[in-house]
Amino acid sequence: MRIAIDFDKKVPNANKDVGAVNLAAAGWLYGAMADRGYSRQLHDVGILVDGTVPTRGGLKQKPYVFSIRNGKRGARMLIDSMDSMFLLNIINGFYDKPLKVADVTMGVTKVATSRRGLKYEMAGGKHNLAKAQFFCLSPFILKAKNSSYMTVEASNNELDEEKSGEDAAGEIILNNALAKYKALTGRDIEKPWMKVWFHNPIPGWTKVHNNVVRFNNSHMTVMTSAPELLHVIYTNGLGCKNGLGFGMVEVHNPNKTKYNKMEENNNE
Repeated sequence: MRIAIDFDKKVPNANKDVGAVNLAAAGWLYGAMADRGYSRQLHDVGILVDGTVPTRGGLKQKPYVFSIRNGKRGARMLIDSMDSMFLLNIINGFYDKPLKVADVTMGVTKVATSRRGLKYEMAGGKHNLAKAQFFCLSPFILKAKNSSYMTVEASNNELDEEKSGEDAAGEIILNNALAKYKALTGRDIEKPWMKVWFHNPIPGWTKVHNNVVRFNNSHMTVMTSAPELLHVIYTNGLGCKNGLGFGMVEVHNPNKTKYNKMEENNNE
C-alpha cells in the first residue's frame, strides 16, 4: 500500500541538498505516527528477524521506504511498506504539525492511500525467473562490506575481488533485500538469485549527519528467482537507508506485465 501526503509548499533545494531534506522529512514522519511508543521503538532499534525488539544500538531494520518530491503546487511525500503495523500508524497519524525544511514551513493538505501494487513479468527459464523494471523516485545507496557508501561503478578493490560494477552492486542489493525479507516475514528464501542491469546510472553525493554518502540514480531491470524479493524492493526500498528517504522505486514499464499482490505481513 502506498500513502501520499501532500503539502502546501515546495521543498527548498530538494535536488541540491538531498540529505538535509530527507533527514527533516524522516524526523517529521516519526513525530506524526499515531503510536508514539512504536515511533520511538522504530527510531531507536528498528525490528529484528524474529519480530522482537533488539537492545538500543543493535541491528536496525526499518519496515518502510519514502520519498519526497516537488510537484506543481507543493511537495508530496510517498510512503510504502508491507508491514501492517507501520501502515496503521501512518494512516492514523497526526498531521497538525508542519514539516520544516530550512526556512520553509509546509503544512499538510491531503493524505491519501493507493492499493496499486507491483507489476512484473515471468521471464521463465530453469528457475522460473521474475523480472521487473524500476526507476528511482529517490536516489539509492549501496553499502559495501567495509561500511563505505559507493556508486554502481565502484572498483573491484572497493567491493569484491572477483566482482565489479553491476555484479557487485547487484549482490549488495540482493543481500539487502534478503535481510529485509527475513526481518519482515521471519522466513528465508532458498537458493536466492538476482541480477540487476542499471541503465545509464548517475552518481551523486550528499551529507547525512555530516557524513558524505554516495548515491545513485538510474532506471534498472531486476531479474530474480524469487518474486518476493521484487516485492520487498518495491514496498521497502532498494539498497540501504530507506527509512531516511533513499531507495524508493516505481515500476518503469508496466505494459504486458503480471500483477502480483503479496499478502502484507503483520509484525504485531
